[in-house]
Amino acid sequence: MRIKDILNEDFMPKLTGKTSKIEADFDGVSPGMITFKELRNTDAYMQYRMGVAIAAAMNDNTDFEQETPYAENMIFVTYTPAEEDMIHKAAKIMGVTPTQAASRGSREPDDVSKTSIVPRKK
Repeated sequence: MRIKDILNEDFMPKLTGKTSKIEADFDGVSPGMITFKELRNTDAYMQYRMGVAIAAAMNDNTDFEQETPYAENMIFVTYTPAEEDMIHKAAKIMGVTPTQAASRGSREPDDVSKTSIVPRKK
């Protein structure tokens, strides 16, 4: 890529407030290029979700949500009340509001085998 292309694609819109057009020779080597203004290239999570959406579309799966409940939110898993208290205190210091996303207490899912396959010693 030439410096002229970089300036046209990246810096000029920021300086002028106008979106430049794609140069004719770049257009010729990029057939069928599609862009999405809502999906920024700096947002890795949305890039990932677009990839998942493409996979879902390949299977005609319309039961798809743009973001998961976790999205790109910072997540903490607390195993003790002391850890939870510490996280709430830190959130208060940071001026942010935590949301309880999962129930408290750890438990094995119903489909997990809880019986050892190793025979007991006799």
